[in-house]
Amino acid sequence: MKCDACYDNDIKYTQNCYKINDINIKSFYEPETNEITSCFQLFNLYIKENEYECINFPTEGYYVSNKITGLISQCHSDCKTCSQSYIENNANCDECINNELFLQEGNCVEQCSLGFYNIENKCNKCHNNCLNCFGDKILNNNGKIESMECLDCKDGMIQNEKNCFPIIYYNEDKISFDISEISQEKSEATCSFFNKDIIYGEYKCIPKSDINIDTTELVVKDNDISNNELTQSVNNNNELFQQIENKPLGQVINIIEEVSNFQLKFWGNISNI
Repeated sequence: MKCDACYDNDIKYTQNCYKINDINIKSFYEPETNEITSCFQLFNLYIKENEYECINFPTEGYYVSNKITGLISQCHSDCKTCSQSYIENNANCDECINNELFLQEGNCVEQCSLGFYNIENKCNKCHNNCLNCFGDKILNNNGKIESMECLDCKDGMIQNEKNCFPIIYYNEDKISFDISEISQEKSEATCSFFNKDIIYGEYKCIPKSDINIDTTELVVKDNDISNNELTQSVNNNNELFQQIENKPLGQVINIIEEVSNFQLKFWGNISNI
């Protein structure tokens, strides 16, 4: 005899009905041996919450909540797949329901938050020293690997290219920082370690060639001498140019003021400072 339907709360598999033993874990009596069993133990199948039929595991939207009995529960509505129950503020998704959402620490979001970068619809966390970052997958001999670079550093950090380093010491003449994360030989360094200079106030190491002082942008407050006269004077002073070449802004101002004996200010187009 084959069953078309079962009594309430009986378990159905194909066209057979099995008398339920425990409604909470969906165990039932195996008819031939009268032993307590489950869909998973007897048929290697699963059973949904609030349903009473042994089924194949759904391809999407469910996770195994009881591995002994094969009980499966529904994922959060944002999840295509998940491995555990959603809790407050965390959907625990393994994959999002569509490609318009990004997976960030178990939740499916419309865009990655500050401090995360997107690779293949997954929001990966920036390095702890980064306030914001960019990431991509690059090719190497072993295939694709993830590459991340800091765009902005957190407070107390200094930036060199894609890395942010904790500042150890800072004053007008020197900034030193911790490079132990990238160096096995030394733990403390300055921008000169990378053959670079520092932009004071911005906490960045930049190539020395990027610091250019245009003397035509020097403005003199003293009305007794013209800007052109001062410009010519500075241009003719090779010793002065040697002193200010590739120097940080604070040092350049001090050097020029000492040489010219005039109170100067910078404005407009002093490149990259």
